[in-house]
Amino acid sequence: TTGSEIRFESSVVCFVHCVLAFTSVTMFSVIHHALKSSFCRALPLFSSLISTSIRTLHASPIPTLLHASTSSSITHSASASSSSPSLIAAIGKGLGISALSIVSLNLIGFTITAATRTHLITDLIGTGAFVVATFATFSTGKAWSNNRVALRPALMTVCSILWGVRLAGYLFYRILQTKHDSRLASFFPSSSTEPWTGNKLFKLALFWTVQATWAFIVLLPVTVVNSLPHSWHIAHPVGLPAMFGLVLFSASFCLETYADFQKYTFRSNPSNDGLFLSTGAYSLCRFPNYAGEIGVWWAMYCLALPAAMTKHAFWIVLSPVFITVLLRYVSGIPLLEKRYDEQYKDNPEYQQYKKMTSLLIPMMPRLKQIEPSSSPTAESEGTETGNNTEES
Repeated sequence: TTGSEIRFESSVVCFVHCVLAFTSVTMFSVIHHALKSSFCRALPLFSSLISTSIRTLHASPIPTLLHASTSSSITHSASASSSSPSLIAAIGKGLGISALSIVSLNLIGFTITAATRTHLITDLIGTGAFVVATFATFSTGKAWSNNRVALRPALMTVCSILWGVRLAGYLFYRILQTKHDSRLASFFPSSSTEPWTGNKLFKLALFWTVQATWAFIVLLPVTVVNSLPHSWHIAHPVGLPAMFGLVLFSASFCLETYADFQKYTFRSNPSNDGLFLSTGAYSLCRFPNYAGEIGVWWAMYCLALPAAMTKHAFWIVLSPVFITVLLRYVSGIPLLEKRYDEQYKDNPEYQQYKKMTSLLIPMMPRLKQIEPSSSPTAESEGTETGNNTEES
C-alpha cells in the first residue's frame, strides 16, 4: 500500500464518519421533537440554523425558532431584566444539572465496568457524558422564550453534541475491534476468578472520578451559556468572536477527526507493521489529534466569550486552559513523547521527523516528509494513543 493510497482511504473514512455524526445529531433532535415532553423540549436544530442563514441572506421574514435580535431597544430592556441574582441562580442551576448528569452516567459506567470486568464502555460513557450533559442543560435552561431559542446556545449545543457523538462513536468502534484498553489493565484482577481487592477497586473508582471531573470542567463554557436566560442572549448577540469560534471549531474538529482516522487506518493495515506515521495530518505536527481537541475547546470559549467577560462566569476560561495543560504537560504528550524517545532512539529517520515537525501547533513541514514505507521502527504504533482521551 502506498502513502497516497493510505491518505486517500483515511480521507474517505473520515468523510463517511463525519456524515454519520451529522446524521446522528439530526436524528437525535428529530426524535426529541417528536417526544414533546416537558423535560426534552428539543428542536430540529439544523433546519432552524439553515432557516436563520437563509433569512439573513435574503432579508426575508422566514419563520424560525432561533432568535438573535440586535435591536438596541430590545437590548436595553433585556439587560434590565437580567439581574445579577437571577444570572447567578441560573448558572448555579446549570452547573448542578451538568454535574448530576455527568456523575450519574459515570457512576453507572463504573458499576457496569466493575461488575462485568470489561473495558468496552469506558470511553463510550466518558465521552458520551459530554453529549448527555450538554443536552440536559440545553433542555432545562432558560435560553427559551415563546418557543424561540437564542442562537448562541443552539450553536454551542450543536458543536458539543457533534464533537461528543463523533469521538464516542469512534472510540467505541475502536475498542470493539481491539478488545483491550491498556490504561485499565492494572485496575482489574489478573483473572476472572481472582476476587476484587480494595486497592484495585479504589483505583478503578478513582479513574472514573477523574474522568467525570474532566468532563465537568471542560464542558463549563457550554454549561454556562446554556444556563443563561433568553433575555441575556438578546442583549449579547452573536458577533465576530463567535464567528471566529465557529471557524476555529470547524478546523479543529476536522483536524481531530482526520488525525484519528488516518492513524486508525494506518495501524489497521498489516503492511504498516514496524512503521511510524509521518504523512497527512502527522506531517503538520506530531500530535494533531491533541491539537484538534485543544482547538475545539478554545473555540467553545470564543463562542462563550460574552459570558466569560462578566464577573459571574469569568472562570469558564478554566475549560480550555485545563485541557491544554492536561494534554500538553500531564497525561497526553509527555507520556507519549517518553515512550517514543525510548522506542525510536536508534531510528535516525524518526529523529529527523521529530526535529523537523512541530510538536503541537500545525505547521507546514520544513522538509519533505518521510514516507511510511521508509520508516522502520522497533515496533508498530498499534499501542499508541490514537485519540484525545485515551491518556487523560
